[in-house]
Amino acid sequence: MTLVVAADDGVKEQTVQSINYAKEAGVPIIVAINKCDKPNADPKRAKRSLLEHGIVVEDLHGDVLAVEISALRGDNIQALKEAILLQAEDMNLRSTSKGPVEGVVIESTTVQGVGKVCTMIVQRGTLTKGCVLVAGTSWAKVRLMSDEFNHVLKEAGPSCPVRVAGWRDSLPSPGERIIQVENESRAQRAVDYRISRRMEEKAELDWKAIEGRREEERKQYLENRQKLLNKGSRYGSTLRRLVHKEHRLEKEVDDGRRCLKLMIHSDVDGTLEALLKVLETYASKKVDLQLVDFSVGPPCEKDVELAAGTGAIVYCFNTTMGASVRRLADRLDVQVECFNVIYHLVDDLKMRLSACLPDETELRLVAEGRVLKEFLISDRGRKKQPIAGVRVLWGSFTKSCVYRFQRGSTVFFNVAVLYSTRVLSNR
Repeated sequence: MTLVVAADDGVKEQTVQSINYAKEAGVPIIVAINKCDKPNADPKRAKRSLLEHGIVVEDLHGDVLAVEISALRGDNIQALKEAILLQAEDMNLRSTSKGPVEGVVIESTTVQGVGKVCTMIVQRGTLTKGCVLVAGTSWAKVRLMSDEFNHVLKEAGPSCPVRVAGWRDSLPSPGERIIQVENESRAQRAVDYRISRRMEEKAELDWKAIEGRREEERKQYLENRQKLLNKGSRYGSTLRRLVHKEHRLEKEVDDGRRCLKLMIHSDVDGTLEALLKVLETYASKKVDLQLVDFSVGPPCEKDVELAAGTGAIVYCFNTTMGASVRRLADRLDVQVECFNVIYHLVDDLKMRLSACLPDETELRLVAEGRVLKEFLISDRGRKKQPIAGVRVLWGSFTKSCVYRFQRGSTVFFNVAVLYSTRVLSNR
């Protein structure tokens, strides 16, 4: 796998996602440091940033090949090709053009006028039009093949990258294996079996999560029960009401938090997964982040209607909306943001989350005093008003300040408005 890292930006979210794909697939990595022609390029910093993710290049006494290139000028492209061939020679990669087709998914996307398209590399056999393929829980009957220049291909042999159109229902994810089957019915049976297996695995994981939740509730129940027993209570119904009340209070607190809702539409499956990984790192308890929907391809009218109904913001990454969909979004007052750089999208999301943060009051200690005596005096309406005789220890007391009365760590009350003050001489 060739990992391209920009010499000026270093490791980004999509880079980390590509590294994870390579580790999961167990394939070696060749690093291509691109944009070395830019004035602010720093290839050494880019190589050091890879250390955090377990990629140690040869310059840093590792075993990963790294080549500094410039795709714009074509610098060191031949050296990169030689590095790839050297790695292939060391791995003793061999294949045959005979037998059923096997390959691996590189990327998946939706192309307007073509439909669902998957970019794959053929690893065995010869791919032709009409072949039936299965990848994960998706299957396709090949109706169109093209290369990276959109030239139509009649066949594709081993090590050939090819774009395949004709996928049904859903797109395969990057990294999934592709195999050829005899016919469409066999492909559908294979997909149905894989879906059922995944549902069984999900049900097993959900059951483990439920058991864990029950154990936590049981532990909380016993703790609350012991609290009541220590107070002399012996009524289980009271205990149940206490537990349920705590749950209701927790729910009310959760419901009272502000929430930012969003929908994400990306050009390809890889960038979509990278964005979802970024969202998984969000862990603030002050503002909830709710992902209403996400998919590959531009948003349609149903997506805009869903955003209008839920109050979600639509983020488009490397994809645009059609004119009719844009007019519908304007009419329904749906916010749509389009980006082609992933960290620009992340910065915009951070800004919106910051705007949703509740206002917080910061108290700064400016003065301190000690209450010497408390007494009551009559005002003009003959009403008794409490008066505090205070000796100022340091600072200055003004009417614009907020005053807090406390003894030790116990706060008795706060006074937001001071009606009057009178300074007495020391006696």
